Amino acid sequence: MIIDNKLERPEDNQDAISLLFKQKIISKKLVEQLDGIVGFHNILVHEYGKIDRKKVYAYLREKMDSLNLFKKEILQYLNRSN
Repeated sequence: MIIDNKLERPEDNQDAISLLFKQKIISKKLVEQLDGIVGFHNILVHEYGKIDRKKVYAYLREKMDSLNLFKKEILQYLNRSN
């Protein structure tokens, strides 16, 4: 979405979320919900060998509503853009 909309290149995942919000692609509510998920992503990437899979699964189940909202808002944006 960032590339297709020719937005500036984000420095990190949090910056990417901010860019999507500034372009009105996602809502403020979603930005707030995704804040912890972005940090969790960084832990998964940088501490991969030490990850407890049961904790990852439990965390993702807990955050499923936020992930579904992300999907919904992206699809809404795409539908508006077409």
